[in-house]
Amino acid sequence: MRLDLETGELARVQRELQRLITTPREDAPAHARAARAIGCAHERVAIYRGMYRLRLAREVAREFPATRALLGPARFDAEARAFAAAHPSTSFTLDAYARAFPEHVRRAGAAPAELARLERELASVRAASSRAKGAQRARTRAATGAAPRLVAAPGARAVDFSHDVDAALARFERREAVCSPRRRASQLALFRVGARAARLRVARREAPLLAALLNGDPLELAVALAVAAGLAPRAIGRALERWVRAGLLIAG
Repeated sequence: MRLDLETGELARVQRELQRLITTPREDAPAHARAARAIGCAHERVAIYRGMYRLRLAREVAREFPATRALLGPARFDAEARAFAAAHPSTSFTLDAYARAFPEHVRRAGAAPAELARLERELASVRAASSRAKGAQRARTRAATGAAPRLVAAPGARAVDFSHDVDAALARFERREAVCSPRRRASQLALFRVGARAARLRVARREAPLLAALLNGDPLELAVALAVAAGLAPRAIGRALERWVRAGLLIAG
């Protein structure tokens, strides 16, 4: 087929080929229309479709290595392929392509759905912007004479889980066998240190203090909320010291 670049024929053929590759094979009418539009046989397109979905499935595996270790390669790869078949990429990059995979795992009834959610949250933290905004806020406060605050690290967030996914991920990081997380309500503080995503466990009584600081509230208000929640002054001091030392909070 000769393509007329002047009239956009190449762009049309590219769109139809993309439709053939990303549309499920079961949708026979759509495939037939696209194939007729570019004069291409299903067998030829099958090669591209297989490579395309394999690439997407590999991206899922790259982002969820601990979940793969827990599920096992065979079960995980089957779920990754099913996800890729149902979620063709809508972007020219694969950044955050697999953000909906934890929900897919949950719907599939696989045990480690929360572990997948933790891995996705950590990937989002790694992609967070630099410290520049926090540093600028600190300089602004200093110039205006505003009260100093503890500025949250890039990507900082507090995430609740109903299972002890931190322990499961720690086992994977130590290259030990990954067991199904035991049911235990927990909260993790996730944040970026350099290019690395870090995490800390947060005690239940520490949660109001951290929530206020992550919200940008003044230290005095955050401490008052913590005291009202039953956290002793000495425990508040220990929590603040631990969070600053780890890089979760930055004095500004």
